[in-house]
Amino acid sequence: MRRPSQPPFDAVDLTRMKILAPHINRAMRLFVQSSAGDRQCRAAFAALDHIAPALAVLEGSGHVVYRNDKMLALAREGDVSILNGRVHARSPQIRARLLTAVQDCHQAVLGGRSHLSRAIAVPRSPERSPLAVLVGSARSDVCGDASASPLVVLLVTDPDACHEIQRSALSELYGMTGAEADVAGMLAEGFSPDEIARELAISLNTVRTHMKRAFEKTRVGRQADLVRVLLTSPVHSPGPLGPGEDGSGST
Repeated sequence: MRRPSQPPFDAVDLTRMKILAPHINRAMRLFVQSSAGDRQCRAAFAALDHIAPALAVLEGSGHVVYRNDKMLALAREGDVSILNGRVHARSPQIRARLLTAVQDCHQAVLGGRSHLSRAIAVPRSPERSPLAVLVGSARSDVCGDASASPLVVLLVTDPDACHEIQRSALSELYGMTGAEADVAGMLAEGFSPDEIARELAISLNTVRTHMKRAFEKTRVGRQADLVRVLLTSPVHSPGPLGPGEDGSGST
């Protein structure tokens, strides 16, 4: 646009615009694609914060390009952590194994193998179970850029961590009453029927009645299968949630 006081566009100006127009259009397309890819990545990582275990995305050098909140919390304990922007471990031997696993997975993608993974047990204090670490290769076009360097995913699970089951989700997914959801949720969180009876101040027979109804509503016949169904369903609460805490703890 030009001010009214300026002369109109002449042939030279139009020629210049014809030369520049394709480049401007391409720049705009790249901007739109980049913005869409950025939104897609942010949405994916936000979902990972909610549903994934402790997770970090690494370059082949071990440099961390992303870590979720659970990884940050676990890193504070020091057994597997992030130091100066790189994956780290308290034990020099474990640290060396982690970095070797990361490099192996990175090189596998460069060599055309996209599904290499390594599993490492990270010892802790005697009273705690070892951390389970899985290192695996990831697609290089994870955020839409096929030319990007391959990335490596590091997942860390803590066998001692409690599984918090969202009671309201059990009611919505399976039609459980509040009491049935409390009993089913506590079974999945590691409580025995006797412990549930004591915790909820109900009889063992009442616990078994709620268990039977929970079996029917989840279409399973055993306690082990009920726990499996709940631990593989999207019913995990992002924070601690005790019996009846969501308002569904009616009998």
